[in-house]
Amino acid sequence: MSFQADYFSSVYPWYCGLSDWFRARRMAACVELVGLQPGMCIVDVGGTPMFWADYPQYRVACVNIVPFPSHQPHVISVLYDGRRLPFAEKSAVVFANSVIEHVPDQAAFAREIERVATGYWVQAPYYWFPWEPHARCPGFQFLPTPVRRWLARVWPWVLPPREELDTICLPTVRDFSRIF
Repeated sequence: MSFQADYFSSVYPWYCGLSDWFRARRMAACVELVGLQPGMCIVDVGGTPMFWADYPQYRVACVNIVPFPSHQPHVISVLYDGRRLPFAEKSAVVFANSVIEHVPDQAAFAREIERVATGYWVQAPYYWFPWEPHARCPGFQFLPTPVRRWLARVWPWVLPPREELDTICLPTVRDFSRIF
């Protein structure tokens, strides 16, 4: 964890607690809606092995464009090119938590998930929600690009890396219904 993240969590512990609470609720919803059962194989696109530490009942492959070593016996880490998931068609449940907004071609990402998935959970921060979680700033996504760029440089609680804020595209409900 970076100094900035450590500092933020020490100054605003309520935020981290709230994030953990929302994360647990999302996971419970995923289990129910996707029908996850113990022993199922899950492909977590863009996730980290640490997320799955509390879920040893699943076999998980964390697929990323950068390596994340796994210290969990039920989780493997798989490196991929960011375009084609290295799995057979309809081979696993796909879990993509807060990653689609970082993908340049969201429709291609959705097609690749549907190719591999027997079921899937794709979640992203909602565009119209007043809090932008990457900038940790209210209304950030509604600002003009030059203002966002300036704010990304001076706002102290932006999640790193700051230069990626320009490439994040928060989807709306309409966007999700169009691509899935």
